[in-house]
Order: sequence, then C-alpha cells, then structure tokens
Amino acid sequence: MPKKILLIELCNYIDYPLGGHLSFAKQMIKAFGNEIALVGVTTDDETPIGCWTKKIIEGVSYDYFSVKRVYPTTTKSIIPKRIVSYYRIKKYRNKLIKYGCQNIVIQTPEVFFNFHNYTLLNICLILPGLGNPLRISRYYYGKLFAAIYENYFFPAINKANILLAAADNNSIEDFIKRGKNKFDKNKLKQFPTRYDDRFFNPRNKELSKFKLSIKPDKTLVVTSGRLNFFKGWKFLIDTFELFQNKNQSAIFVFLGEGEDKSKIENYIIEKKLSDRIFLKGRVNHEKLSEYLNAADLFVMGSYAEGWSTSLVEAVACATPICTTNFSSARELVFDGINGFVTNDRNERTFSENMRKAILLPKNKLMKKALDIKKLSVTKLKEDLLNSWNINL
Repeated sequence: MPKKILLIELCNYIDYPLGGHLSFAKQMIKAFGNEIALVGVTTDDETPIGCWTKKIIEGVSYDYFSVKRVYPTTTKSIIPKRIVSYYRIKKYRNKLIKYGCQNIVIQTPEVFFNFHNYTLLNICLILPGLGNPLRISRYYYGKLFAAIYENYFFPAINKANILLAAADNNSIEDFIKRGKNKFDKNKLKQFPTRYDDRFFNPRNKELSKFKLSIKPDKTLVVTSGRLNFFKGWKFLIDTFELFQNKNQSAIFVFLGEGEDKSKIENYIIEKKLSDRIFLKGRVNHEKLSEYLNAADLFVMGSYAEGWSTSLVEAVACATPICTTNFSSARELVFDGINGFVTNDRNERTFSENMRKAILLPKNKLMKKALDIKKLSVTKLKEDLLNSWNINL
C-alpha cells in the first residue's frame, strides 16, 4: 500500500551529498518515519536501480526507489548534476507516479520540472533558497541562461500546490517582485530550516572543550558547512588572521567537506597558519554540537544562503555568532545580543565584530537559544501539515 507522502531528493538519506538538502531530507524522515516513501540515489553496490525496494535507515524500513548509482567525488562533472538529475527522474517518472502516492515533496527545481504538468498530483515545493541558481553556477555558461531560466521557472512553480520558502522576509519580497505576477504569491509561505533538538542545545563549554581535547585557555573559533567558494572560506581565513594577531590563543576549526578542501589547505599554508587553522572534515551531529558548545565563537562568511541550518544550530547551542549578511542572518543573529552581522564583507570590520561577539553575556545568548526552540525538528510534521493540505 502506498505511503501518505512521496519525498523525492537525489541523496542517499544518510551521508550524501552533504548540505542543506540532505539535512532537510533527514529531518523529514525523522518527523514522519515510514509514513513516507523515498526516492533518491544509492552510493552502494547492493541497492537496485529503477525499481521499488526496501531500505533500512536508523532501524526504520522505507519503501525506496533509487534512480541512479553514485560514487561520491569532489571532482566537477563535465555535465552539470542538475541536468543529469532532471533526466534521471524523467527516465523513471512513470514508475514513480504509478506508485500511487499523490502527495509529493520536492526541494529542487530539476526534479519539480518533471511533475509540474501532472494536475492530479499534490506537490509541496520546498525552496531552500530564493536566488537564481544559474547566477551562481560553477559552469561559466550557466550564467548565460539565468534570465531564460526565470522566464520558465516562475510560471512552472505556479502549478505547485504550496511553495514553502526557507528564506527571510526580505528575500521573499524580492522573490515575489522577480516573479512579476507569474505565480500566485498566496501559495508562498515562509518555512524556516529546522534543527535536531536531540543534539543542538546549550552545554558546559569547559566540559565540551575537555571532551574535544582542546585546552581551556584556547579561544576556539568554529565554522561548519560545505567547503565551497560561496561559503566565503577565503574571507573567513583572512579575518581570522587579523583576529589572531590580537588574540594569540585563538585557533580556527572548519567542520565539513567539499570541493575546495585542497584550495583551503593550500591557502592556510600560504598564510603560514597551519598551527592555527584545522580542517576536521565531516562530523556527526553529536560531535558538531560538542564543537559548537566548546566554541567561543561561531563564524560564517557566505555570499548567499537560504535559511541557514548552520546558523540555527549555533543559535540553539547559545554560541556567539559573527556572520556576513545573507538571507536569514538578521532574523537569527541580533547585533549585541547573540552576535553581529557584518554588511560590507570588510575583513577588519568582521574581525572587530569577532572580538566583540566573544564578550557577549551568556544570559542573552541563552534567551535566543530558548526562542529558537520553535524551529526544532519535533515541530516539523505539525508545521508542514498545517501549511499543506495533503490528500490521504
């Protein structure tokens, strides 16, 4: 018997590919359990391709359909992954529809474009960010098609039943203006990123440092997320260099993996900061929470974000934050209360804000940690069903 909801996301729902899409997919299976069926990819040699099977995730059995086998690599593919993903879904679209579930959750346009003309489907389209993906494409020719993409995109999304945007209010207003009345703005609702409150909550800083074998007299600066140009890693290293000139006890830890790992390692060597900056790779939620609680400061230097999961997790751990000004930053970080938002990407301004942020009083940080509880994953199911009328 078909499940109530079909979730289509080209991940393996465990550890590939890293990023916000995977995080939300994992939150969905935590919130709904096996009430949902999963469409994704496989990164092993055992899972069959192109047919329904069963997959066990954290002890729960799911109806599972893999559209392709992937061998993870950080090498940029010749053909953009979005194009490959579109055609993979198109290949198996009829099989997915014949599964018999009308309620479909999608969070990538390349998947959605395969289903938007099927009027009997009840589609919830998640928009993790409201920017044009082709404007920040890693492929030089992608930018050439940015305007054409929007002319197609906005009329297409009008065929979704509900649009849930993980973005701040300013970004939503800008998105509506760019749409030029090509979609029904009443379908668009703000739907922030969630966090797992089993892990991300305030702990004792000294104990967390001890567990991580970090000396208590060290000033620990942490960032998390994909190691990618648009996360602003060069800016963060440059600002940390200024910061540590006046704080000789400071160390900086990157948590995450990505295609720019070797570039970051080489830049750290070039700056002669190998004894101060460390790449710890991908860590699980328990370890990430330990680092956030051990941290004297959490930093982000992104050029663009949707509703940043990394920021939400840092707020939930009552960690002081210093960040650049991207979508959601000013709805999560309040100057002088739980951190500072730097508008101009000026390294000296950012490093000065870093120094001010580590001095913020704990009681203000704790208040924001309590406020963010409304975004815990335990409320995801209720909030989603309140926003989206599903057909049972």
